[in-house]
Amino acid sequence: MTVKETFVNDMKSRLKTREKEIADLKSKAESAGAGSRIDIEEKIAELELKQEYTRKTLTELRTANEDRWERLKHNVESAWRDLDEAYREALISFA
Repeated sequence: MTVKETFVNDMKSRLKTREKEIADLKSKAESAGAGSRIDIEEKIAELELKQEYTRKTLTELRTANEDRWERLKHNVESAWRDLDEAYREALISFA
């Protein structure tokens, strides 16, 4: 397995895990009070946008030639960091 394939598989696994975590947050949001529920739903919507962007960037990387792979790898890592940070902030809202 190449470095690129290993990276793609790792990111796909991370995204799948994060997808489940976001689904769990959605379930918790349903039982939240009306005031906090709106805030939580906004954070979840933001998470879903960031998740979709990360997934799209990863798909682009997967099909990239070797010349573009390193630059796109950086983009995927950056998108993941943004998603991860937003997820951690959303978790604080549930505390």
